[in-house]
Amino acid sequence: MDKEPRTNAQASGFGLPSRLRSAGTWLAQPHRLWLFTAAAAPAGLALGMLLGGAGLPLFQAAVFYPAFAAALLSGQWRRATASALLWAFLTSFSTVWLSYLQPEFAAQRIWNSQAYQDEMLTWIRTGEGPEGDIAQFLPQHLLHLTAFGLLTAVSAGFFGLVMGAALLNYMSFYVASLLVRADSLWPLACIAWPPWAICRVAGFVCLATALTAWALGRLGALSAPTRRLGRFLTASAGLILADILLKWLLAPIWRVWLLSLTGPG
Repeated sequence: MDKEPRTNAQASGFGLPSRLRSAGTWLAQPHRLWLFTAAAAPAGLALGMLLGGAGLPLFQAAVFYPAFAAALLSGQWRRATASALLWAFLTSFSTVWLSYLQPEFAAQRIWNSQAYQDEMLTWIRTGEGPEGDIAQFLPQHLLHLTAFGLLTAVSAGFFGLVMGAALLNYMSFYVASLLVRADSLWPLACIAWPPWAICRVAGFVCLATALTAWALGRLGALSAPTRRLGRFLTASAGLILADILLKWLLAPIWRVWLLSLTGPG
């Protein structure tokens, strides 16, 4: 059991106003949490697309953050993690299909979409680029990880979600660009998101849970037992290590498969 002595702030509801605590408890109930999360992904995308650029991930994070924070404040760390994974999946799914149906519109709204697409398509055609070279992709991965961790810790999770949404958006745009080029849609759809990228998303989500809980604990809004933090940080580290190893080992094979399904163009 992860138990710690309760401070006065925790005994009084972690120092949060009673109405805010009640709203969080209400939202953290499973059926409400899943419905809110399922609606947050397309709603955040629709609202954010009105502005595009930095406004897109800001809207996406702002719509989902109340559910994530409510689950954590109610002590439901696993539920918070599961809701964040569901949000990430639905955000990517929505972005892929919007980008597939309206590629020019999406390219104008999604930050870094065109540059990342060009980088990845060049790698598929030629094998050149950071995707297949650990000496190039590892420093970039570590930079993203460090930035994500810092943003999450200093904002109690919010700006970590913003960064996560931004990364998901341009990666999803690239996936849609593969589907547009596919001779047959479904075989490519099964491998367009490689396993290392899925591990990376899951690793970032576990890290977001741990660091958001830690930040809320520092604010006196949540009890964050060290053992529980350790478990989530360990899970995050394992998933991120799997991301690096799988990408290093499998990216050359994946490139051949993608090339065979999309052609050289």
